[in-house]
Amino acid sequence: MLAELGQLSAELKVCPEGTQAWVTVGEVPALKGLLAPATPVPPPPPPLS
Repeated sequence: MLAELGQLSAELKVCPEGTQAWVTVGEVPALKGLLAPATPVPPPPPPLS
C-alpha cells in the first residue's frame, strides 16, 4: 500500500469504492489518518492546577 511506502500524499487522487467521483486523499477521513504528519506535534502539556 502507498501509505506503507511513504508515497501517500494529501494531493493524490483516489476513487472511493462505490463512487465515481475522484477526490483527494485529504478529503477522505479514512485515508487522511494514514497521512504521515509533516511535523509531529507533541501533545499539549497538562494544565497546571
